[in-house]
Amino acid sequence: GGGGGEGGGGDDSDDDLIVQDTAVLSLRCPISGLVCKTPARTRACRGLAVFDLDTFLELNAKVRKWTCPHCGMSGRP
Repeated sequence: GGGGGEGGGGDDSDDDLIVQDTAVLSLRCPISGLVCKTPARTRACRGLAVFDLDTFLELNAKVRKWTCPHCGMSGRP
């Protein structure tokens, strides 16, 4: 079994599906409320929302929480 597209049987079920889509992202930092100078997100974030890296580092140097302000995922350096 397994298929793999060999044999040329005319079965197109393994073809890639390409979908064109548009996403609108805000570059406003949820921490400072200002436009991000250095947009960033944690490695664990599944979404595309960003925060300003410098603001995030400055805040977490004090409170040591290290979580994404959007999704709450851990974002330790």
